[in-house]
Amino acid sequence: MDKRLMLEQLINYYTDGNKTRFAEQIGVKPQTINSWLTRNSYDAELIYSKCVNVSADWLLSGEGSMIKNDHTISNNDMQEELIKLRAENDVLRELAGLKKRNGIKKDVG
Repeated sequence: MDKRLMLEQLINYYTDGNKTRFAEQIGVKPQTINSWLTRNSYDAELIYSKCVNVSADWLLSGEGSMIKNDHTISNNDMQEELIKLRAENDVLRELAGLKKRNGIKKDVG
């Protein structure tokens, strides 16, 4: 994907197509935006630092989603969460077993 099209997509997403507001958002003059559009280029590092949730991969390659998915979880985070859930499950099973042995019944609803 060419940089001009990508820049236009960024401007549309972040400022509803308003180039001047986009320039203000990222801290450049409107002429800079026009220059980038003309030259089919942009400052990816600047845009990444100023545009919340923009994907660095997309900015550099033009591939994938322009906006990062907030629900992405790393494998390490997923493993940690799984360990916690298993520990909680073990505790709950133990408590349920103790309650049955002690003759205590409780409706779960």
